Amino acid sequence: MAAGRQNGYSLIELILVLVLAGVLSAAAVGIFASRDSYDRRVIVDHWLGVFQQARQVSLSRSSDAAVALVISQLGDQWLASLSADQGVVLSQTLERGGLSLLIGRRLAAGCSDLPSLPTTILFDGNGQLVPYQPLQLCVLSSPPIQLCVSASGYAYEGACL
Repeated sequence: MAAGRQNGYSLIELILVLVLAGVLSAAAVGIFASRDSYDRRVIVDHWLGVFQQARQVSLSRSSDAAVALVISQLGDQWLASLSADQGVVLSQTLERGGLSLLIGRRLAAGCSDLPSLPTTILFDGNGQLVPYQPLQLCVLSSPPIQLCVSASGYAYEGACL
């Protein structure tokens, strides 16, 4: 019986591939996941989620009563309280990390020209803003974070059009 060649990879080859994959992934994490970009993404996702929840709560109400989203600053946190005719439905906080949040309806104005907190935003029974005008939200960071809530109540990242 002739000795045949074995199929497969040797242990050394497998270990070499694992080491190479580990080095490449460690380098990729440093490139793609800086602390500032992570903090920025958390802020954007938080506020988009808050506006989406407010819109969903207003759509789920059987009455035409408005749903109020009150955004305020409490020490080193931002506080978002969503209330309907039965009282507070949802309350969330987010560490602000020394950043300022400005919200207003003056779309032509720059971020620094918008009013500061606290503010109340109303959604009608169709999930639309009351009054029916877009809303601009700016977080003063470097670079500034801009979010827009369209008059129909849809929130997205970027300046209002």
